[in-house]
Amino acid sequence: MRRERLDPLLRSTGERLRALVPNWTEATRRHASAAPRGAFAPAAQFAFCNALLADMGFDFDRGRVDRSTHPFTMMIADDDVRLTIRTFTHEPVSAILATLHEGGHALYDQGFPRNLHGTLLADGPSSGLHESQARLWENHVGRSAAFWRHYFPKLQRAFPSALEQLDARAFQRSVAVVAPGLNRVAADEATYNLHVLVRYELELALLAGDLGVSDLPGAWNERYEQYLGVRPPTAKDGCLQDVHWALGEFGYFPTYTIGNLYAAQLIEAYERSADLAAQLRAGHLQPLRDWLAAKVYVHGAALDAEDLIQAVTGERLTAEPFFRRLSHTRRGARRLRGTA
Repeated sequence: MRRERLDPLLRSTGERLRALVPNWTEATRRHASAAPRGAFAPAAQFAFCNALLADMGFDFDRGRVDRSTHPFTMMIADDDVRLTIRTFTHEPVSAILATLHEGGHALYDQGFPRNLHGTLLADGPSSGLHESQARLWENHVGRSAAFWRHYFPKLQRAFPSALEQLDARAFQRSVAVVAPGLNRVAADEATYNLHVLVRYELELALLAGDLGVSDLPGAWNERYEQYLGVRPPTAKDGCLQDVHWALGEFGYFPTYTIGNLYAAQLIEAYERSADLAAQLRAGHLQPLRDWLAAKVYVHGAALDAEDLIQAVTGERLTAEPFFRRLSHTRRGARRLRGTA
């Protein structure tokens, strides 16, 4: 994915989001008070997340899940896929969304056909396509009203005292709130891409020599204030919050937005022939996983990412399904149709 392709895509996506986010923030603000607060034992969260992974189709005979300070997935070998999540005692949503996100990566790694094992084709064709699998499960499944219709009663049984005053719809609306903040990993699916855009633009300035490393914290803070209306109090909350640059992974952040766009395209294609909402309300997650296996996993890295997306959806990379989703679905943003 070269800059001549990526620059206009990210720029236009960012411009549209900056125009829309204030309206979505106002429309969903009232639901933030329903966000769960209480005592959520890590062990009970971990048990819930393991059960969710099993429902998704994760093969525990070929992988495992553990805790870490930052969620990640690692394919050690064809039959050894490991993922990690983190838990917070004051709320369970972070662990659940991380499970869906990392589980999406893990299902992809476990889903390559046996005939590709031991070859270079047993991989995704791009980081952007791999991120699409994670963001698809996290956002299109984990933030949906249909998913929580089935899973909230299970969560409520795990934490009855903390959740007794909530119902599934109120809980889901709190998960779908649009609220500009400081942290990328914890961001909602609309503002998340503005976090990515900040990093992309600053990366380019660093690599071009237009921004000195010592000036990065100040430039970061200014860009966050401009794009998200927030200002980090410390570098830990700002330019040091991610591990990517410390690992030398320059150029990685755009893959998250590419993944978000691919994910919306894939879900739109899936829903042409399946009733995803009905499946999620029934707690049936594996039909979606089976479709992804047949349409995406089966190719491994034999096709370029955009060629694969075009084969499955009929279009190359585009932001339109992503904006259709944000404007027309569960955020209470139906009122905002046509503003994109």
